[in-house]
Amino acid sequence: KEYGYLATHGRVVRLLSTLQGELGVEASRPSIHFDLARMASALRVNVPRRDSVIDALRASGYQASRTHFSPTGVKTDAPLAEVVSVVRRESGTPRPRIPP
Repeated sequence: KEYGYLATHGRVVRLLSTLQGELGVEASRPSIHFDLARMASALRVNVPRRDSVIDALRASGYQASRTHFSPTGVKTDAPLAEVVSVVRRESGTPRPRIPP
């Protein structure tokens, strides 16, 4: 194919955009990365949409972006307690009731 390189152009642009977002998070404050599927499993909730978690963290004043190495990864400067709270809220899973 004469223009075969164009098929990979979009993937390269998306990767570079993701890396640029990660650099913005790293430059501000210490950051953590986490996998939504693993965190949701540990919290026993449904896996929330990655973009909704990122949007919620940003709305709370933190920086957040996708990770380039995991399709369900998020990188943020939010404290872990805030990340857990957002994942629970965005999962749409009601918290289990604890009997008195």
